Amino acid sequence: IYNNHINKVKQEQAVKFNEAVVKLTEERSKAAFDAEIQERKRMGLELHDSVGPMLSLAKLNLTALLERSDLAPERKSMILNTTVSTLNEILREMKHIVQNMAPIVLIEKGFRFAVENLVLKLNETEKYTVSLDISGLNEEMDQYLEHALYRAILEVVNNILSHADGSEINIQIIQNHEDITIMIEDNGVGFDFQQQENSKGLGLKSLISRIEGLKGKVFIDSVVGRGTIVTIVVPD
Repeated sequence: IYNNHINKVKQEQAVKFNEAVVKLTEERSKAAFDAEIQERKRMGLELHDSVGPMLSLAKLNLTALLERSDLAPERKSMILNTTVSTLNEILREMKHIVQNMAPIVLIEKGFRFAVENLVLKLNETEKYTVSLDISGLNEEMDQYLEHALYRAILEVVNNILSHADGSEINIQIIQNHEDITIMIEDNGVGFDFQQQENSKGLGLKSLISRIEGLKGKVFIDSVVGRGTIVTIVVPD
């Protein structure tokens, strides 16, 4: 009787062990699948947020060459050189995205330079007049915060380049002891925010997700025909 009891217990333990192994295998498979999905989403957002705006800049430059037949040879040469430089940066950016690194300009120069460089390139297109005002910015900003804020600015700028059809962009970055505020205003066609809210695209979802991940908020003020103001506030 004792031996039968011991054998029965061992069989039950073996069954439970096998069930645990099967369950663990399923959980690991699901975790690996979920991780793969998240990685694909991350790659999609990285390409959309980083490479997208730079492609828009390159397109603006090339469009200017096609539409402005009166451009001086020196000006055409400068635009072509800028476009080549942008394309080279796109290639470098894609390489670093694949390697799961932060944007190259942030790695090498930091947040302030990255934004100033973006504004410089926008002004070189002659499609938009872009102004930048930075006040109280801490140069020792956390790298993750730098990354998220720079991506957010790129996303807003990309939306302006793609949809606003305006001529001016004003960017303000203000930091105090409590928070960092970024305001980006354009004089484009604007849009119906309620309608846009009901059908958020990848870019808007990405922007809001990044900022909410920092316990921040995104405020969008837009009216058709009046332009758009996007305000981003994150705690310092």
